[in-house]
Amino acid sequence: MPSEYVREMVLLPDVTRVPKAGENFRGVINLRGKVLPVLDLRKRLGFKTVTQEVEELVELLKAWLVDHENCLKELDACIKENREFKMQRDPTKCAFGKWYNSFKTDNMLLAQQLKRFDSPHRTIHATADLAFGMVESGRREDAIALLEETRSGTLAILVGLFADTISLIRTNTKEISVVLESLDHHMAATVDRVESVEELKPGTRQNISEAMGMTYDEYISGVARRKRDDAIVLLLDPVKILRQDIIPAEAFGQMSAGQGES
Repeated sequence: MPSEYVREMVLLPDVTRVPKAGENFRGVINLRGKVLPVLDLRKRLGFKTVTQEVEELVELLKAWLVDHENCLKELDACIKENREFKMQRDPTKCAFGKWYNSFKTDNMLLAQQLKRFDSPHRTIHATADLAFGMVESGRREDAIALLEETRSGTLAILVGLFADTISLIRTNTKEISVVLESLDHHMAATVDRVESVEELKPGTRQNISEAMGMTYDEYISGVARRKRDDAIVLLLDPVKILRQDIIPAEAFGQMSAGQGES
């Protein structure tokens, strides 16, 4: 985003919904007494909203907890009914384990919380080998007792960890509002985070239509490279972001009237 259009960057305040607003328009915020319309930049660019991504992850976490509850139920049934246990024993190969070992986050609180899963998660999966080892040595009752202990102990810990992680994800997902202004318009656009304020590598800017070999008339105006690592960045067009017609006229009119009264 060209810095000359950026007035400030702040944590997103509470957003008030506006009737008849478009789907990309989140509502309005009160920023030190000034009412600003809020554009959901993710949605405008065709991505899922932060809320959608958070709730999808929450649903996955809930499903993965049920998987481990069902794992112990099935293990108990297999031991009592003397049948083969076919569920995953390797903690790195269950659905949660695959996600857990590949997931990266720069949120220190979440990273620390996820580390707490390692031991109980491995213990849950190791229970199958331990229990069947007991059965093979003629200690079926000990195997059943082990499962009861695992359910009341390790699984209970895992249940708490999943609940705490879901709460942490929901409460610590903070968006940033980038306040944009020109001569005629002012608006806040929501972003995940501010990565840097920097000068881009000279001579690397290229028109997006030329770079793609096709006409591209959206919010992205071009591409350029960063000085520090030569990585490609997309350049947003603030004039198109600030244009009034992204907000339905009746909603914008109500908002303008409200500002006049204040």
